[in-house]
Amino acid sequence: MINNNRSMILDKLSQVKQAVFPIETWELKKFLPLAFMMMLTIYVYSVLRSAKDTILINDLGAEMISVVKLFGVLPSAVVFLILYSKVSNLFSRERVFYIFAAFFWTLFPKLRTVPIPS
Repeated sequence: MINNNRSMILDKLSQVKQAVFPIETWELKKFLPLAFMMMLTIYVYSVLRSAKDTILINDLGAEMISVVKLFGVLPSAVVFLILYSKVSNLFSRERVFYIFAAFFWTLFPKLRTVPIPS
């Protein structure tokens, strides 16, 4: 009787675990790094968005946010999309990753030397 109750409880707990956290143990090796990268990406995006708005409002005024998005963000996104599509047609997926990682790895340390007008 006790073993029967215990197996029923374990079965219910297994169903609850599957409903709340439907990741198998063999999938955790890929899931945890991907979840960490997603969390880090969301954090960096939110910090940079807040910093961008703060810098723009202090230096140029709140009315310039839409102008910067239209004439700065949109053209740079289109150029990056075209560049990415050209590179991805030429190289493998892994090579494309390393090309862009190397580009940004060298770009961001150089941003400290760019003069920001005040």
